[in-house]
Amino acid sequence: MSVEDYAFDYCKSLQNIIYCGTPAQWAKMSVGIGNNSLEEAALTYQTTSPYTKSELIRTADGCRVNFSVYNMTSEATPVKNVIAAGYGSDGRLFDAKTSEYGMMTKQFVLNGDICKVKIFVWNENMSPYVRDCEIIDEVEFKTE
Repeated sequence: MSVEDYAFDYCKSLQNIIYCGTPAQWAKMSVGIGNNSLEEAALTYQTTSPYTKSELIRTADGCRVNFSVYNMTSEATPVKNVIAAGYGSDGRLFDAKTSEYGMMTKQFVLNGDICKVKIFVWNENMSPYVRDCEIIDEVEFKTE
């Protein structure tokens, strides 16, 4: 893996990097010239990527989403917001909710004829904390 020349040029606000890998993997990374901001930022290694695990329960007027975030490290930038987005069978967004997350299971209620839910987790800098959003299809929904 490599970082191209000047990819982080003039990124003066870059202060922390959470690398989902080991120090040995980071050491193999090729960093091009003009990336001083990247090289001066504090680096935290997270050998196991954080992920979400959700349960969806179909209700009379939508669905209830119970979720938790796992593999969070104490050194990592704290999770700030979790977003649950509910989509209809045509792929259109029906409803979305956001909440701060504080290391315990949380719950959202999404309204509408929801067929798919995506869970996004963002840190306090509004950068993705969980690399891939969780996608839950209708076949995985439970019923009340």
